[in-house]
Amino acid sequence: MDIGQKIRDYRIRKGLSQAKLAESSGLSTRTVQRIEAGENTPIGDTLIRLCEVLQVDLNELQQDLPVRVNGYLQILPLAALLFLIHPVYGLLATWVLWLLKKDGFESIKQVGGRIVKFELIWVVTFYGLLIVNYPSQIFAVNIELSALLVALLTGDLPLFVYLITGLYLIHLIAIFLFYLRARSIQ
Repeated sequence: MDIGQKIRDYRIRKGLSQAKLAESSGLSTRTVQRIEAGENTPIGDTLIRLCEVLQVDLNELQQDLPVRVNGYLQILPLAALLFLIHPVYGLLATWVLWLLKKDGFESIKQVGGRIVKFELIWVVTFYGLLIVNYPSQIFAVNIELSALLVALLTGDLPLFVYLITGLYLIHLIAIFLFYLRARSIQ
């Protein structure tokens, strides 16, 4: 049931005509007709006025309405791109965004959870490789993407640098795939 149908049901329960609801809420009769027919969706002040006249709680009126979460789902993989600044930033950004909305939407809980797990695996793998290859310099190694690109361009690099570069590329491809998946969810 959409919001227009809910408004119509509450109006009928209250014994109001469309004209009386419109007059009491300060809206035109045509606006009420369009809302009830599903041609318009009331937002902001219009929705508040209708709730006041119908004596319905705003949350009750909006309960069980379908919510599009595509935009938020698309932001999650894009937030993971912060790994380009620092590997931990991608994990922190996606984790915080996921925590904010995971309880409200099943699709965010599932897709966001996968992204957070992927970012966690990425960070553990990345730092694991650093510890194995540079155990005494773990905090002295410059791990920014710009430093990695400069090292690649100068040549004469250890295998470790090529391994990290490969991980960065795999990470970018995975984020792109997560983004495509998020776009496909309705």
